[in-house]
Amino acid sequence: MSKILFIQVALPWFRVPLFMTLAKDFEIDYYLLNKSEVEGIYEIDSSEHDDYERLNVISGSFSYLSLVKQLRNGKYDIVVLPAMDNFRIIGFNIVIVILSFFFNFKKVYFSLEWFSEKYNELTPLVKKVYRKIKEAVVGLVLQKINHIIAIGSRPFQHLLNLGVNKSVLYMSPNVSEITEDGGIDVQQLKESLSIPNNAKVILYLGRIIERKGLSILIEAFLNTVVNNAFLVVAGGGDLRYIEKCKALASSSENIKFAGKVMPINRCSFFEMADIFVLPSIPIDNNMEPWGLTVNEAFQMNTPVITSDCVGAAFDMIEQGVTGYVYSAYNISQLREYIDILLANEEHAVQVAQNARACFENQFSYKQMHMVFARVFNNC
Repeated sequence: MSKILFIQVALPWFRVPLFMTLAKDFEIDYYLLNKSEVEGIYEIDSSEHDDYERLNVISGSFSYLSLVKQLRNGKYDIVVLPAMDNFRIIGFNIVIVILSFFFNFKKVYFSLEWFSEKYNELTPLVKKVYRKIKEAVVGLVLQKINHIIAIGSRPFQHLLNLGVNKSVLYMSPNVSEITEDGGIDVQQLKESLSIPNNAKVILYLGRIIERKGLSILIEAFLNTVVNNAFLVVAGGGDLRYIEKCKALASSSENIKFAGKVMPINRCSFFEMADIFVLPSIPIDNNMEPWGLTVNEAFQMNTPVITSDCVGAAFDMIEQGVTGYVYSAYNISQLREYIDILLANEEHAVQVAQNARACFENQFSYKQMHMVFARVFNNC
């Protein structure tokens, strides 16, 4: 059995099921560089989740000395490198590559990063130069990696554009599955938000930060032609941006801010909703790497609308069949798709059923596990 050091910045709750199944087939130590990011980004307290305790999790750091000690004591066959989101992690990964020659381990990398030429003109020149330099350095590091997993078709193409040899590339679906029961009662949830039983509900659920594009959704909602529709905004995030969105929504009593949502209650919000919208926008050409809330909406039979800045849209949504994709910033197009789904219940039900079938057939933890296991066995 291969012994693996799986280095991650943090361990979000939606990765735990995958990591638990991998731990049954391989001897894996999970080395976290910044465990506090679990709470900061994903808005949960990892100490409250028993599943975290079932994994062999090591609270590491960006200390090179700690890394060397871990590699020396662990005698690993494979090391999985963390995502190269910034130059600090790139430098850390360069050190790992160098250390691989001394400790004789194989290197695996998985990536969700991608860009869109369509929105490149919106990126300031300084950011374009920064990205080109970063891509050049990342490309050089990737040449030294034994196997690379692209999480979705967009990252796969991006890696090819960086010069990665197709022979070392694998493509995996991205997966999140939520508990379908045990959450707050939907009737109780509606009452807490003062939403009538016969109302149509549009849901935004996720972090509320600028690149998620919530302000675009609010503007589209304010101009929808469907009567008795409510927009529910669930999640925490950037307080300044949240206040901006609340000010934009102040003209409508039908926009409700629900605050942060614990994982166990996510199913209730999707069950309440008639439509889920992920309206992400490009900030300096940084795309939504995937958007796992799309998976969760598919799972819960909730019709989905996303912008074309969402990675999941290219692998999960067939236009008008499993959902709708609109051009980012195109408020009239987003409003049109909202109106189509709210006005035609039979069509919305069919879209939701198609989406659920797509989720079950192509986007399970078992399928993601199979890709990672194949990579580890090929090392």
